[in-house]
Amino acid sequence: MRHWIGTVARCCPTRLSAIALFAAVGSAPVVGCRGGRTDGPVGSVADGDLLSRSRDYASLPMAEDIRARTPPRLCDLLIDCNGPIVDEPKIMCRFSVLDADGDVLYDDHAGVERRGRSSRLSPKKNYSVELRRASGEEQPTPLLGMGGEEDWILDGSWVDRSLLRNQLVADLYRSLGRDGERWAPEGRFCRLELNGRSRGIYRLVERIKADESRLDLHGEHSFVIKQKSGGAVQWVVGRQKVDFRVLHPRGQGHTLARIDHVRAWMRGFSVALSDSGGEQVFQFLDLDATVDFVIVQELAKNVDAYHLSLHVFKDHDGLAQLVPWDFDLSMGVPAVATRSGLPRLRQEVPQHWTYKRTPLIHALARTSRFRERLVQRWGAHRRGPLAGPVISARLDDYVATLAPGVEENFEIWPIEDVSVRQIYRPFSMYPVTSYLEEIRKLRAWLGARLVWMDKHIADFPR
Repeated sequence: MRHWIGTVARCCPTRLSAIALFAAVGSAPVVGCRGGRTDGPVGSVADGDLLSRSRDYASLPMAEDIRARTPPRLCDLLIDCNGPIVDEPKIMCRFSVLDADGDVLYDDHAGVERRGRSSRLSPKKNYSVELRRASGEEQPTPLLGMGGEEDWILDGSWVDRSLLRNQLVADLYRSLGRDGERWAPEGRFCRLELNGRSRGIYRLVERIKADESRLDLHGEHSFVIKQKSGGAVQWVVGRQKVDFRVLHPRGQGHTLARIDHVRAWMRGFSVALSDSGGEQVFQFLDLDATVDFVIVQELAKNVDAYHLSLHVFKDHDGLAQLVPWDFDLSMGVPAVATRSGLPRLRQEVPQHWTYKRTPLIHALARTSRFRERLVQRWGAHRRGPLAGPVISARLDDYVATLAPGVEENFEIWPIEDVSVRQIYRPFSMYPVTSYLEEIRKLRAWLGARLVWMDKHIADFPR
């Protein structure tokens, strides 16, 4: 065992205690659509309570789960490399994972490289990690309650000053289905040490792929595709075709016939999007899963919704589903300005739907069955996993988990330096001077967003 592992099996000392942070974030009033406190319909619970830390959830489904849940603690990740980590190829490093008690879950080799598209421009880099033996052979390993796999992502969430937007959306999306009906990658909050230097808080995240411990797909007509330049298949997402890379099948299963099937599916789906009534779309997409995907995109008011970071999977004889991914620019971030002389798009406010309208959204808007199901499922979810106090409980848990590492993270990456202008110059962010202020603003924004969507869900996407 490497001796340096023991030096990180600790609870990072911080002047901002977990208790102080946890108590502070629940004390600000909710700013509603017209200012002041909001009172939205959540069964018997008001959405003004999204900031309340009262755990009186007896009237809500999931009440027992919420009361019984204990927030996890930060894990520790250690990477030791002999050379610089670059954007391809992966270099061989030593990689270790320790749980919150300091128990070593993995201590062996891994291939590591930088990852991301626009996030590559951020000072806090994201990484792809492939667990390997010294021989270079892949080494699938279960980590922190997540299934045994070799491919993982280290998400630094630099542009997300709350550090939790991606985790919140993925957890919410999974909660909208029963018995694993909704799949999104799981993640765990950790501290990262790279070559002996602390790099702050990261999420250890499952990579989207077909595997029995991830997307458990079977049959010759199953596939997973990811929006990626240079991919083998194309789909008209906005005004032009974009490339999709086939993630599954791979290896021996990556035959020309399998790829032709994926292309045929994409052609048929593209034709269905132009159907005047929109109904043909649901010969290709699962209706309820599509509704839930739209719900989390709109709840978060994701700036990338429906046109970037798209992932689609299909089991052999099933209908396809979309996977939510990449929500660091959402929930009030960023503000978006258009070209000089044109009005600014109010992406940062909790009112209005996401601004990007793609052929998918136009097709769904023409479909009465989709619109009716959207209203039905929104109402049902608001009495369960999307009830204000249930979302608030998740936020409480994340903040409690993150608290021991927050101060160190923002000493390394000062919160006032976080900007999105390196991604796209017309982007800007509301100012904050502390993590506490960011969490208060996020809670207030979500509370107001729930109220607005309650009032306007039947009008989507107008």
